[in-house]
Amino acid sequence: MNIDTALTALPFFAAGYLCNRHTEILYPNRWDKYLPYVTVVCAAYTIWMAKGSFRWFLNMYEANAWITYTSALSGVFCVLSVSKMLTRLPIVSYFGRYSIMILVTHMPFMQRVMPLLFRLSLPQWWMTSLLGTLIVSLSYLLLIPLMKRYLPYVTAQKDLIPIKGNKCSSTH
Repeated sequence: MNIDTALTALPFFAAGYLCNRHTEILYPNRWDKYLPYVTVVCAAYTIWMAKGSFRWFLNMYEANAWITYTSALSGVFCVLSVSKMLTRLPIVSYFGRYSIMILVTHMPFMQRVMPLLFRLSLPQWWMTSLLGTLIVSLSYLLLIPLMKRYLPYVTAQKDLIPIKGNKCSSTH
């Protein structure tokens, strides 16, 4: 059930909620002119602090919690900065719209794909990880339409328990 990974991810959800609720970071604002600098600083900090000591896909961290979370949040802000500068990428928008499906199902897929890829004995571990991520990501182009059609309650496309005043947006 990957509860350990879910608990590790909770601070990221909290940070996202706080940023959305108490800042205008996601919307155009007067600080956007500094985005290229923020991107470089965040990327440098993340790379410098991580130094290969994190295995996010295995939920293994060789650094203390402070370094783990600050470098990860710095990486998240780097991605947000790049996203704001690029404004729109259709495939990323598509995956973002159905991110709950991906969040719920990616680990079982990865747990089946990665052992097969490790048998290839690629020269670097990151090549195996990158190939696994690519295969699983591309599989969602087929799986998302199937999950929307046949599992709308499981994938949060329709409300399982009707709540008054809550109009589910199942028109994705």
